[in-house]
Amino acid sequence: MSDAGGDDIPRGRPPSEEELFLLDWIKEAGKTTYQTLIDVLKQLVTINCAFVGILTAFADKTILHKGASYFLVVCLIVASVIAFVGLVPDRKAISFNDVSEIRRVREAAIAWKYWCMMISASVMLGSLVLAFAFSLFLRP
Repeated sequence: MSDAGGDDIPRGRPPSEEELFLLDWIKEAGKTTYQTLIDVLKQLVTINCAFVGILTAFADKTILHKGASYFLVVCLIVASVIAFVGLVPDRKAISFNDVSEIRRVREAAIAWKYWCMMISASVMLGSLVLAFAFSLFLRP
């Protein structure tokens, strides 16, 4: 027990302007994260398909070895498929009465899209780095 002053009662203070700004900022960032992931996945599909189209259109005039060119096309198609799988909406039945379930489903969807984005971008970047290495060491 405390003596006469009531010192064990917690006292609060109003939030500062910076804290209010950060709270508003994180709310807005949370709202736009999902849409940003979808936009990036769409761009990955578009870029990978464009690379595949360029490689197949100029297959005879390429500076890459035929085997390297085929490998690169397969890697880019795989990266495009992974990004497209990340775009496919998840069809789960959820209860709109349970806020924690809605939050869990939203976080799981964001995590799934994030991992699809990272894997697709990694496969694309890795294949382009390999294509550069193949162009240096394997001549057609």
